Amino acid sequence: MRRTLVTIVCCLAVAGLAGVAGAATNQNKAPVKSQSAKPEASTTQKAPMKSQSAKPAVKKAKHERLWGKVTAIDTKAMTITIHNKKKGDHTVSLNSKTKLREGKTDIKLDKIKVGSHVGIFYELNGKSMVATSVHLHVKKAKTPKTKTTAKSGR
Repeated sequence: MRRTLVTIVCCLAVAGLAGVAGAATNQNKAPVKSQSAKPEASTTQKAPMKSQSAKPAVKKAKHERLWGKVTAIDTKAMTITIHNKKKGDHTVSLNSKTKLREGKTDIKLDKIKVGSHVGIFYELNGKSMVATSVHLHVKKAKTPKTKTTAKSGR
């Protein structure tokens, strides 16, 4: 029993030393530095990526959202004016990229009427608001509650 235990301990020790020796040889295989006169600082700097240097940095427009009741629609100027109880009246421009939706279906601008409730997602470009999408909210018809009268136990 003692002899088996000593054999196991020896095998584990040899395996551990072999692992350490293998790790040491991997560290020794570091890339060879050339003995040129270049300063060391230039080798630590990262080269700029091609995609970053090719395109100038463009600020993305800030995305906002607004909900409210439609107070005016101008189809010629492609604008919708809505009233929000907390934020007041806002006029939002529409363009060819603006998506008009009711639920999951696309709609046309003539489907939106004054008095409709809409949610507008827009980009703030300077002081102008350009809608990226307009969502028409249709109120579901309320079902009248039926009163149930309790019968007296006479």
